[in-house]
Formats: sequence, C-alpha cells, structure tokens
Amino acid sequence: PPRFEFGSVSFFDHTPHKVSVVVSKKVSSSAVVRNTIRRKLLHAIKPLIPHLTHSIALYPTLKAAKAPLTTLTQALEEVCVTR
Repeated sequence: PPRFEFGSVSFFDHTPHKVSVVVSKKVSSSAVVRNTIRRKLLHAIKPLIPHLTHSIALYPTLKAAKAPLTTLTQALEEVCVTR
C-alpha cells in the first residue's frame, strides 16, 4: 500500500466513499493510545471526505499519536486527495 508520513493507505473502489482507520496492537498495546490515534485521524480526514475519489483504509504508526492535527491533515490531503 502507498505510504504516507504517518503510516500507509489502501484505496478501494466503493461507493459511497468511506474511510476506515485500522490501528493494530503492534502500534500500541494500550487501547487508549490506539483509540486516540483512530479519533485523531478521523478528525483530520473529515474535511477531506467530500474530495475523495476512492474509499480508503488508513493504517497509522505510533508517530501519528504525537503529530499535530494540521500536519496529519496536510499529509492525508497529499496522499488521499491528490491521488
């Protein structure tokens, strides 16, 4: 799958366009940390959903937990919208 600064992305042909965030236990054994990453990425991609051309699945790394929201949004925009 294509990589972005905070993980990888898979694209699917599915209508309507959907977004999913999959945070593995390999990223963190703590459910609190995994859910924080999931919520943060969903919040970052929310304004980009109308511009998506495919459904996507995000597979973040632990680096996403510490990243600022604006940085996540920019990275997601580069990989998801400009594809």
